[in-house]
Amino acid sequence: MNRRRFVASLGALTAGGAAAVGTGAFTSVEASRDIGVTVSGDASALLSIAPGTPDGVPDSGNGDYATGASSSQLAVDITGSNGNVGGDGVNANSVTTFLGVFHIENQGTQEITLDVDPLLFADIDGSGFSVDEILTITLVPAPLASPVNLGVGEAQSFSVIALTVDFDGGATDVEIDNELNIEASTT
Repeated sequence: MNRRRFVASLGALTAGGAAAVGTGAFTSVEASRDIGVTVSGDASALLSIAPGTPDGVPDSGNGDYATGASSSQLAVDITGSNGNVGGDGVNANSVTTFLGVFHIENQGTQEITLDVDPLLFADIDGSGFSVDEILTITLVPAPLASPVNLGVGEAQSFSVIALTVDFDGGATDVEIDNELNIEASTT
């Protein structure tokens, strides 16, 4: 056999064997990795739901009507059971406005679309065609848009407007105890 032909054949055989066996493919891998997830109160979560106005916006002082965000879940509380404020509720036959009660901030890593629903709650006391009292609560986002896109670090403030009408002038029996749905998804 010619020496050159032998060396060339041996080289081709070696390269072919390396290609067949040494492609970097593998059959299985087993690896352990750490994962850490913390559940936190609304105020410090990735989707922050916190009392008052966001940083950089003048505080209205109405964040006291939003309770519980630092320890668990935010609740808007304009009742006598709210220890942060005095009084038992809103006046009859009035429109009461609370600017900057709470805000929602994107503390994540991506832009989100934020949708809050419903923005209107109502309780009507009466029977048939006789209405004695009406209480409506409207959540007013600033800016006036729903849904709204929030970039990383951006926030949307919410104000509360309460409208009450008392037709019979008697004891007030209307109240609202409901839930607000907040949905955020990446854009």
